Amino acid sequence: MQEIPTRAFFDGTEKIRPDFRHSAEGKIMLKLIVTLKQAPRSNMVSMQEGSNIVIREPEEAMLTFDDCNALELALSMKDEMGDDIHITTLSFGNDKTEEILRESLALGVDRAVLVNDERMRGSDTLATSYALAAAVRKIGDFDAVLTGHASMDGRTGFVGPMLAEQLGTAYLTNVCAFEKRDGKLTVKRDLGQVMETVDCPVPAVLSNLKKKYSLRVMSIAGIRKAMHMKIDRWNLDDLDADCSRIGLQACGVRVGRIRPSKKKRLQIQMFFDQYQDGDFDDILREIQRIK
Repeated sequence: MQEIPTRAFFDGTEKIRPDFRHSAEGKIMLKLIVTLKQAPRSNMVSMQEGSNIVIREPEEAMLTFDDCNALELALSMKDEMGDDIHITTLSFGNDKTEEILRESLALGVDRAVLVNDERMRGSDTLATSYALAAAVRKIGDFDAVLTGHASMDGRTGFVGPMLAEQLGTAYLTNVCAFEKRDGKLTVKRDLGQVMETVDCPVPAVLSNLKKKYSLRVMSIAGIRKAMHMKIDRWNLDDLDADCSRIGLQACGVRVGRIRPSKKKRLQIQMFFDQYQDGDFDDILREIQRIK
């Protein structure tokens, strides 16, 4: 892999050195918001007849895999930074969604926020990003919003960049590490063949890699602590949002038709005893004919 020269504070293990400190005023050095989404498994997505809205059955919902990656990245930074980083998890959903937020608290997150409002039902990516931006503004001062690459149901990957547009911030993808220095973020991006390090102003919206990282397991002590922690519960009125821009009626994109994708597997059965040793011309011609 070709390596683009990086800043000196990235060591050879490609991890940021744990040299974060509180400022002279005692303020937290990095304030991070991680967005989480609970969605049905990709093989269990079903649509409501007529409106073609995704049916979200509580018993079939789980935390999106890409959001697990984002949360693990944030938690690994907290392992190094300790109290110098404050992590807030934010999610839109129903009462069932409180489970993934409670789990995030058990893993070490400092604060969890749930926005539960039926008026969000049917929102497309534009309406969702608008509502998310309103929730981020209500949370207050932040340095970065960390999102997963895409959800399991829609797989559009649009909400991250749209959220950055709504907030008026920079947007960076394929993020594998970052830190705040001198009032700006220094972000390391894994582009496959190269590693790139860039600086961007604070605040910013970042999306993590599409690669799979194992989200850590909750500890018994973490679970006990999380059961006594408060989860902030808001609705759209709390966000001071324009409800005409949210929900099915505000969608700029309507799903016209849904049909399953059936992949045909090519099965080639050969009987080599029909051919003489070393005579593969007929076999190759048969394969070409089948293709």
